[in-house]
Amino acid sequence: TLRNSEEKIPLFNEFLRHINGKVPLLIEVKDHKHIGIAEEKIKDALENYHGQFAVQSFNPFIVKWFKKNTDFTAGQLSSFFEGVPLAKWKKILLKNLTFLHYTKADFVSYECHAGTTFKKVKKLKNKLPILFWTVKSQEDADKFKDFCDNIIFEGFLPERN
Repeated sequence: TLRNSEEKIPLFNEFLRHINGKVPLLIEVKDHKHIGIAEEKIKDALENYHGQFAVQSFNPFIVKWFKKNTDFTAGQLSSFFEGVPLAKWKKILLKNLTFLHYTKADFVSYECHAGTTFKKVKKLKNKLPILFWTVKSQEDADKFKDFCDNIIFEGFLPERN
C-alpha cells in the first residue's frame, strides 16, 4: 500500500493500461545485476502499448540490452555522480559517457547543473538529443534551454515555448 492509505502502487501493466497513451512516458530502468530478466518483462509489457515512450538507464549494459533486443528508443542517463557510492573508476567511465558508442543510445539524459559546463555534453549537443534532469523551477528551465533539447522536471509545470 501507499503510505498509510488503502491505495496500492499499480503494477507496470496496470499503469500502462491507465495511461493508455494519453501522455508520452520516459521510463527509467534502475541498475541491477541480472540484466535481461527485468528488461524482458518491460519489453513484453511495452510491445503492446500504443503510446509514445522511451526507456533510459544509468547502466549502459541495460541501455545496450534494449538497443539489441528491441526497437525501443533508449537513452543513457549520466551525471558527475557526486556523493554516489561508486568506485572512482566507475564514476569516471559513466560521467564521461564512455560506453555511448557501445550502447548506441538514441539520446542522453544528463544531470542539469553538471551538463551546462561539461564539454563532453556540449560536444554531443547537435549529434544526439540531450535531456537535462531534474529541473525544479521555471527559472532553471529558462537557464538550461540553450544547453539541451528538453528537460525532465519536478515540482512545477514548465511554460511551453
